[in-house]
Amino acid sequence: MIRFATARDLPAMLEIYRPYVEQTTYSFEYETPSLEEFARRFADHTAQFPWLVWEQQGRVLGYAYAGAPWERAAYRWCAEVSIYLHPSIHGKGIGRQLYRMLEDILTRQGYRVAYALITTENQGSVRFHEKLGY
Repeated sequence: MIRFATARDLPAMLEIYRPYVEQTTYSFEYETPSLEEFARRFADHTAQFPWLVWEQQGRVLGYAYAGAPWERAAYRWCAEVSIYLHPSIHGKGIGRQLYRMLEDILTRQGYRVAYALITTENQGSVRFHEKLGY
């Protein structure tokens, strides 16, 4: 089930995010943020952009969100999208469902361009985004 994320989901989302930070270069971070920092980011993003979770049997297994890609006025109607999934749901079409709903919400909000920044090391994400037209 896809739904809007809430503050109660933050610990589960942070645990999904942690291996991406600690074991890969995918997140562009060197250290896992604290729960307080993650909560601040969540509050900042959700003031303007959607943040969705995939919940299965009461457990958050993935999330996708959007944020401002750059601050200049020309990018006002652009969004940067991100997705993080628990390994148990990779390759099951859940990421595609999360992104489609995220894109639909962004379109309804008036956004016209979505960017995804991906390291070349993350070939799975590159292929995923290419299949979706990024």
